[in-house]
Amino acid sequence: MPVPEIRSLQEFNQALLNRCDEDMRREHYRKEASIGALFKGDQAALLNLPSVPYEACKYLAIKVNTYGKLCLEGKYTYSTAPKFANAAVRVKISAHEVVPFDEKGREIVRHERLYGSKQESMHWLPYLVQLSRSPRALKYSGIYAMLPDPLKDYVEKRSLSERGMVLRTIARLCESSSFEQAVSAVSLAIKHDVLDSDSLRALHSHLHNIIPNLEPCKLPQGVSDVNAFSFDATLYDKAFLKGRGVC
Repeated sequence: MPVPEIRSLQEFNQALLNRCDEDMRREHYRKEASIGALFKGDQAALLNLPSVPYEACKYLAIKVNTYGKLCLEGKYTYSTAPKFANAAVRVKISAHEVVPFDEKGREIVRHERLYGSKQESMHWLPYLVQLSRSPRALKYSGIYAMLPDPLKDYVEKRSLSERGMVLRTIARLCESSSFEQAVSAVSLAIKHDVLDSDSLRALHSHLHNIIPNLEPCKLPQGVSDVNAFSFDATLYDKAFLKGRGVC
């Protein structure tokens, strides 16, 4: 039987369970009963399950490198946060997740466990937050070299006093969606030559169909309900934004 090729361990395990369920209908070669019926007989002799669930995992103390990353099995790299650079962290390792903890046992980040060839799992949010606190040291940090080119370009176009605010904005976008979606919004902002944070947030919302959750507004007496009118927002874009608001 050939070695199976899989893309997801979870999907492979589910496929195995489905095959086991199908096998329950198979007739036993000697006992003249299905595997499922024989299993029900075995269940009567089984002990009760433990009252406390057993967590199949292990904990290791691993030293983090200069960039705040830890390495497992010599080829899988996982991020933590810049503050843990060159420190030892306690790491929970299960079949599906890798979770580093700080010195007080608090979860730093949570990664999906990597398998196969050499790979890296990077959670950018702690790094962006750290950079936003010390933007003057941005170019001199090892973290800066790891940033994608669109982020570097966008940050460099801002003044030194504005970079902290820009990095905080990008961090919030990562928190509300993902790092990849935040980078795509930054790339679009560069393309349309819009550098302010409000435009970046608007582009991100437009690009990823994010609708803000606004509280209902109570209108003063005598003011008509805006829902009674219809309008085309693209006319506003064309007239006032000269195409910049249209992606």
